[in-house]
Amino acid sequence: MLKKWPKAEVIASEKDLLRIPFQTISCKDGDQLFLLEQELKVLEVSGHTKNHIAYFLPSNKGKDIPPILFSGDTLFAGGCGRLFEGSAKDMYKSLRILSSLPSNTLVYCAHEYTEQNLKWAHSLLPNDPIIKNRLNHVMDIRGKGQITLPTNIAEEKSSNLFIRAKNEDELAALRQSKDNWN
Repeated sequence: MLKKWPKAEVIASEKDLLRIPFQTISCKDGDQLFLLEQELKVLEVSGHTKNHIAYFLPSNKGKDIPPILFSGDTLFAGGCGRLFEGSAKDMYKSLRILSSLPSNTLVYCAHEYTEQNLKWAHSLLPNDPIIKNRLNHVMDIRGKGQITLPTNIAEEKSSNLFIRAKNEDELAALRQSKDNWN
């Protein structure tokens, strides 16, 4: 991308300077950035990687749009990222941070894994009506070739087993189950 747009800003965690040496803006948890006159708050959300960050737009200046979260590979619709560098404790803490955002926050994650995540959750809890209804809705959407994103914090709190985990040990067991699920 930098070859095509050499003046583009590359925003990354200051802790990732060695891994992402071409960053032009280094940031850390709590930093506020401005993009197109909109305030972005940086959230450190380790778990998937040690230095993973997310971006939260708490308001949309002059627009009737709910808050927005760009969660990267930490929070997915119906799931969470694999634990590549981080631990279940890190991911649990990060998901608590994200789930504490306003319920109407729109969540834009890095990948469309919703159907697979909900099929896995349904395999564990086949009698859970919230998961079953969401899965049926998602399968209908995906069957039409459409995407299921964005999701929102309220929906994830009700149907995402990783968000519903009571502690880091339960999250670790869920993550292992999902990693080994076909």
